[in-house]
Amino acid sequence: MNENNQFSNKTTIIIGLFVWVTVFVVYNLTKAPTLSFWDCGEFIAAAVKLQIPHPPGSPFYILLGRIFALLPIASDLAVRINLLSVISSAFTALFIYFAAVHILTKSLKPKKDFINQFIVYGGASASAFLTAFALTNWNNAVEAEVYGLSMMMLASVFWLSLLYWENKGNAFADKLMYLIFFITFLGVGVHLTTFLVLPIVSLFFVIDKSTSKNVWYLFGLFFLFELYLIFAFSSKPGEISFYIPLVIVFLFYLFYIFSFDKTSKEQLIVGGGLLLSSLPVITDILILSDASKYASLHSTFLIIGKLGLVSLVL
Repeated sequence: MNENNQFSNKTTIIIGLFVWVTVFVVYNLTKAPTLSFWDCGEFIAAAVKLQIPHPPGSPFYILLGRIFALLPIASDLAVRINLLSVISSAFTALFIYFAAVHILTKSLKPKKDFINQFIVYGGASASAFLTAFALTNWNNAVEAEVYGLSMMMLASVFWLSLLYWENKGNAFADKLMYLIFFITFLGVGVHLTTFLVLPIVSLFFVIDKSTSKNVWYLFGLFFLFELYLIFAFSSKPGEISFYIPLVIVFLFYLFYIFSFDKTSKEQLIVGGGLLLSSLPVITDILILSDASKYASLHSTFLIIGKLGLVSLVL
C-alpha cells in the first residue's frame, strides 16, 4: 500500500468516526419503534423464523437479521432488526466519506494549510451527511428493509475500487479486487441492486493505457451483451427506446478514448456515431416540459439517431 494512503492521516480517521457516530445517533433516535408498512413485517418474521421472504429471498439479510433478533437490546423483535439497517446505513455514510476524501485529495492535491484541508474534509463530510439524510435513504435506514445493508455494500465496493486504483499493480491491489468481487456477489443475497455497481467498478480493473485494443473490444462486447440483457429482461417489447442503451455505451466509450494519450480517426468516427445515436435523449428531456412544442424536433432527432446507429453498424 502506498505510504500516502488516506489511513495514514489521523485527521481522516477522527473525522470519519465523528461522521459515523453522528449518523448512527440520529438514525437510532429516529428508527421505527416497531414494524413499518410494506415489506418490513415480512422481513422481520422471516428473519426471526429463518424463513424465505418474497423473491429473490435475500438470504444473507435474513441470516444477519436472525443474529440481530437474538440480541437482548429491546423487548420488541422489530426494534432489534431495525438496528441492522441503522448500523449498516451509518457505515454507508462512513464509506461515502472515505471515498470523497480520496477523490478530493487526488483532485485538489491539497497542501497542509487550513483552507485546502477544510475543502477536503468539509466537502467529504458534507457529502456523507447529504447521503445519510437524504429522504429516501433516511427512510430505509430506520426500518427493517434490505436497502440499508445493500447501500452499505455498494458504497464499500466503490471506496475499495478507489483504493484498488491507487495501488494497482501490486499484491495488495489483487487482494482488494478479490474482496470487491466477494462483497458484490455476497450483496446479491441482500438485494440485486448491489450487483449493479459491478459494471462501473469493472472500469477500474480494465482501464489502462497499455491495454490492447482487442481486450477493449472483448470488454465492450461483453458490456453490450450484459446491457442488452438488463434492458431486455426488465422491460416490455418497445418500452425502452433504442437510444437509451446507446447513451450508456457512449458514456463508457468516453472513458475508453480518454484513457489514451492520442485519439485515432477510427475512434472519433465511432464516437461520432454514438453521439448521433444518443441525440434523441435530449428531446426526451425537453418533452417532459412541453410535449407539443418539441414533438417535431424529437422526430427529427429520432431520424438522426437511427442514421447514427446505421453508421455504427456499417
